[in-house]
Amino acid sequence: MAVHLLSWDPTKWDWRNIKEQSEQVARGAPVVRQWSCGSNRRVFSGDVVYFIRQGREPRGIFARGEVLRGSYEAANVDVQDAGHGKNTLVIDVRFTVLENAVDKVVLSRQSLTGAVLGKFVWDIRESGVKLPEPVVAALEQAWNAARGDAAIPEKPAQKPKPAAQKSAPAV
Repeated sequence: MAVHLLSWDPTKWDWRNIKEQSEQVARGAPVVRQWSCGSNRRVFSGDVVYFIRQGREPRGIFARGEVLRGSYEAANVDVQDAGHGKNTLVIDVRFTVLENAVDKVVLSRQSLTGAVLGKFVWDIRESGVKLPEPVVAALEQAWNAARGDAAIPEKPAQKPKPAAQKSAPAV
């Protein structure tokens, strides 16, 4: 499973129903959207995506989701960076967390600093950028802390192996 960064810039595309969709996600109702993945043809079903708001403030990470359908071409789509009259590379995403980024974000752009997060270029030109593993780990830790979630282990804890029993000495 890979993790990708998708972009939303309200100066380029008006997400008219973000408020309603963020309320749906908060109630536990599924929200699925098509989203541009730039030129990345290697986004697959099951991958995780984070969304970053760019442009004017508030800038930062505001949503997380799961890819239901990996990269495919679609015509006449209503997504940011869609080529008018041309096919656009998109994915289908189910949001697991969606803040109304018109008002606030989960992780501000200024908070994406530090030893690991500060080395990544967050001001991406197009959606679909694959995040390196060290950045993913740091981002998920910061995301969980900002949301007040308990850390989600990546792998289930392994059960300790029973100690080898010593055989009794032969008499």
